[in-house]
Amino acid sequence: MTNVLLLPSPIYFLRIFASACGHDIVLPPSGKIGSVHSPYFLSEYYEPDVACLWNVKASKGQRLKIKFDAINLSDNSDSCTYDYVMINSVRFCRAAPKGGYYITVDRDAKIIFRSAPGNTVKHGGFNFSIEAIGNHIQ
Repeated sequence: MTNVLLLPSPIYFLRIFASACGHDIVLPPSGKIGSVHSPYFLSEYYEPDVACLWNVKASKGQRLKIKFDAINLSDNSDSCTYDYVMINSVRFCRAAPKGGYYITVDRDAKIIFRSAPGNTVKHGGFNFSIEAIGNHIQ
């Protein structure tokens, strides 16, 4: 695997790490992102008052399969009000979706990470991989 190279235009790649706090990603057919995660995930914490946005797009005729490897955000509310990862309009904070992955309806995903303001770092974070898949259910 190689580190992502950020360019002013969309990024094309087969397999990368996308650990910066959000950017635009375009996957080629059957492309895969090895890791998208919250800032400082590898150190097992995240900071308060953070907002990140990833715009991910698959090739025409494909969808995105987002596999959750870890999600543990400090939000204890049922609706993930304060700290969350939102994929399109669905929020996650304490648990991965059923089956451990989320499949988009079309080829685009808008992924937002938000942590509420505060004075201390928070334990946990999230990590997932994204894969371009065919338009049929897997």
